[in-house]
Amino acid sequence: MTEKNVLQISNFNVDFWVDGVWYPAVIDMNLGLAAGKVTAIVGESGSGKSTTALGLMSLLASNARMAGSVVVKGEEMLNAKSAVLREFRGKEVAYIFQEPMTALNPLFTIGYQSLKHYVTTLIWVQRKHMLVLWS
Repeated sequence: MTEKNVLQISNFNVDFWVDGVWYPAVIDMNLGLAAGKVTAIVGESGSGKSTTALGLMSLLASNARMAGSVVVKGEEMLNAKSAVLREFRGKEVAYIFQEPMTALNPLFTIGYQSLKHYVTTLIWVQRKHMLVLWS
């Protein structure tokens, strides 16, 4: 790992246990991500892009096993304790999942969409409290 890499993936493998057999989904993935740089993982449907991303922070299903090394800012993530993973999730590593109904709209800024969600939630909370006060 170079000093500038905030993410270093080495010999990363993911297998899934299905009907008594381990099936490989990601084989020997190696990647370094430097601070301030953008890296894209591209490939055909089913090539392991999402599995790789979810596996980096141990978000895979219980029938998955991972091997290799995933280091984020000098901290090993594979087999890390839950407290360490919680500390890094959202603060150091974040995901934008590819679900179309929950994805961000490219026609609006991220700030606008985040603020819209916050204001909508705030209005809902206020209405809920009003209902409680008046009932």
